[in-house]
Amino acid sequence: ATAAVKAAVMVEEVARTVHISRQLGEPLPIAQSDIDSLYARYQNVYGQH
Repeated sequence: ATAAVKAAVMVEEVARTVHISRQLGEPLPIAQSDIDSLYARYQNVYGQH
């Protein structure tokens, strides 16, 4: 149940971000290299103190 709630919260956050970005105009795609870099940072650096 905890994983389902976490997934639902993440989906709602993404939906909100997309909605706001579309209000500003058509969103631009993010390069795969940037996605990979941000994912690696999130997995290995973010929140590690």
